[in-house]
Amino acid sequence: MPITSSNWQELVVPGISKAFYIGYGRRPSQIDALYNVQTSSRANEILLGIGNIGSDGWADFEKTGHTQYASFARGYKFTSTHVEFARGIQIQRKLVDDDQFNVINQRSRQLGDSAFRFRETCAACVFNNAFTASGTDAWGFGIAGSDAVALASASHPRNPDDAATTDSNTSNITLTAAHVGTVRTNMMAFKDDTGDKLNVMPDEVLVPPELEDSALIALRSNQDPVSANNAVNPQSGRFTVRVWHYLTSTTNWFMMDSGRRSEALQWFERVPLEFGPDSLDRDTMILKMNAYMRFSRGFSDWRWVYGAGA
Repeated sequence: MPITSSNWQELVVPGISKAFYIGYGRRPSQIDALYNVQTSSRANEILLGIGNIGSDGWADFEKTGHTQYASFARGYKFTSTHVEFARGIQIQRKLVDDDQFNVINQRSRQLGDSAFRFRETCAACVFNNAFTASGTDAWGFGIAGSDAVALASASHPRNPDDAATTDSNTSNITLTAAHVGTVRTNMMAFKDDTGDKLNVMPDEVLVPPELEDSALIALRSNQDPVSANNAVNPQSGRFTVRVWHYLTSTTNWFMMDSGRRSEALQWFERVPLEFGPDSLDRDTMILKMNAYMRFSRGFSDWRWVYGAGA
């Protein structure tokens, strides 16, 4: 089919779109691996926490013959407001006439790669700002959690009605097998809003590339990496090691309970990433291709993670 001003848009759009998604899919995303990804049909999502059920009251049935029904204390409210994001490229008609499809596809792949990097950077901000107590990030998302302190903090209020009692999920220690054991013990001592010990089971360690080797030595070695006596490394096989290129600190690392993480770390897709023609200026014969997405992210609780670093 000869290229004319009326059909060249239809001829190039499928190829440009294919190239965009090739660029977007070059590297597996950590968003699906770490976040509880959900769809949304509202301007924002509001999650209202409720208190846990204490372990007391079970023995009352034997004494009274009646079941004791639990009451729930109020928890913290987490509001996730969706934000719009868009970026585009322009394709000149002369590039099509001159058979410069390699240039066209390269531009499209670069935009897809940019979209991927933007989403990963935005998602990683939860961890990159984990030790920051207030403010918003570069895209307007709140940094603090629903309890108004940092994700990794030594002063998490126990509940809204008992803010004076605090708990910690952070310490200033390096990534070693011994320190992994210390953090694991600290996590398994996490308490709920009633003061009861939670059933926290740490099974993941998240690190930047600079700490990947240290993580593998500390968590995959069968023997204690600092012992010459073939002592057993008790951390071996306990954890999945996750490496994220978008973590900005070279010393911070995070231990997580994957089950509780999947409940608390939220990503809402209001409009999933889409790519397509925006408009064709027939005066200049320039085709505009637009990528658009709308989402929000955040965390509704902190009892799934422990932040550490030197």
